[in-house]
Amino acid sequence: MKKLLSILLSFAVFLSLILLSCSMVSASDGNVISGKITDNSTYSFDKNSGELTIDGYGMIWTGRVLSEDLYSQSVKTEDIKKLIIKGGITIFDLDIVFSSYDENIRISEITLPKSIKKISGSFKTCELLKTIHYGGTKDDWNKVIGSDDKVFSKMNIQYSVPVEKSATGLSGKENEVKTEKLSENISCTYNYITEELVINGRGELKTNEENWQLSRLLFTAGDPYSDYYTRFVNFKDVVINDGITKLCNGNFQYDNLESITIPESVKIIEENCFGTLSADEDASVEVYYAGSSDDWNKIEIGKYNEMLTKGKLHFADSSADKADTFESTSAISTDNEQIEKSNNTIYIIAGASAAIVLIAAAVLIVIRKKKSKQ
Repeated sequence: MKKLLSILLSFAVFLSLILLSCSMVSASDGNVISGKITDNSTYSFDKNSGELTIDGYGMIWTGRVLSEDLYSQSVKTEDIKKLIIKGGITIFDLDIVFSSYDENIRISEITLPKSIKKISGSFKTCELLKTIHYGGTKDDWNKVIGSDDKVFSKMNIQYSVPVEKSATGLSGKENEVKTEKLSENISCTYNYITEELVINGRGELKTNEENWQLSRLLFTAGDPYSDYYTRFVNFKDVVINDGITKLCNGNFQYDNLESITIPESVKIIEENCFGTLSADEDASVEVYYAGSSDDWNKIEIGKYNEMLTKGKLHFADSSADKADTFESTSAISTDNEQIEKSNNTIYIIAGASAAIVLIAAAVLIVIRKKKSKQ
C-alpha cells in the first residue's frame, strides 16, 4: 500500500511538473510576438526584455512599419529597448522600425552585423541610443554608407562583437540592385547602396509610362502597387548611357542629385527635365558630358533646367587639354631644370679653373722671390 501510494505521489509530482512547464512555455509564447516584414525578412519581439530582432537576408529597406504592427498587438513604441539585426541583412533603414509620427522612442542599444553595407533613417529621434554593437572591425565600419553620420560619432561603438547569423532559412539573391524595363527599348538599373541610377537603351526617354515606372516601380522594394510598402529613394548619381537621344519633362527632378552623366547621343533636353533653381541658389551638381564644349552648345536645352545648366560642367576634351597642358608644363619645367643644372656645372668648372690659375700664379710668384734672394 505504501509502495502504491509513493508511486501515485511520484506520478502526481511528475504530472505537476509537466503542467507547470507547459504553462511556462505558453506564457513564454505569449510574450514573444513574431511576423513577416517582407519576402526576405522576419521579426520577433520579446515583451519581457524589450528586444526586437530582425532576421533575413539582403535589403529590408521597405515594408510595413513595425511599430504600427506591434501597436496592434498592444506593444507601444517605448517598449522597444534593444534592436538586433542578424547577419545576412545588408541594408537597414530605421524607418522600418519607427514611423515618422512615433514619439517616446526609448531604444538604447542596436546590434548590427558585419554584412551591413548601408544604414539610414532618422536616428536623431533616438535620444537614448548610446551604444552600437557591430560585428566587424573599425575599418569595416568606416566603409558602411551612412556610418559617418554625426549621430553615430557621439555613440559608443563596440567592434568585432559576435552577431548571430540568419536562422530563418530564408535565402536567395541579394536585392540591393534592381533593374526595370521602362519601355520596349529603354531600361534602368538602380543600386540601393550607392544610389546610382543608370539608363540604358535607344531613343527618347518619354514623360508618360517611363516616368511612371521611375516614380513607382523603381522607388519601392516591396509591392509597387501598394502604398503600404512604398519608400521613396534618393538619386545621387544619374548615368545616361549612349543611345538615348532625348530627355523629357520631369525625368530627373530630384533634389539630392550629385552627378549627371550625359552622352553625345542626347540632342534635346526638354524644359523642366532636371528642375529649376531660384535666382539666389547655386547648383552643386557635377555634370559630365561625353562630347566637347562645342557639342554641348549644340544641344537644345529647354528652360527651367538650372539644376543642370548651373552645375559644374566637365567635357570630354577638358581633361585631355589639362593633361596636355600639364605634360607640356612638366616638359618645360624639366628643360629648365636641365638648363639650370648645366649652367650650375659651367659655373662650378669656371670657378674651379679660376682657382687653379690663381694658385698657379701664387706659386710662380713665390718661386721667383726665392730665386731673386739667391
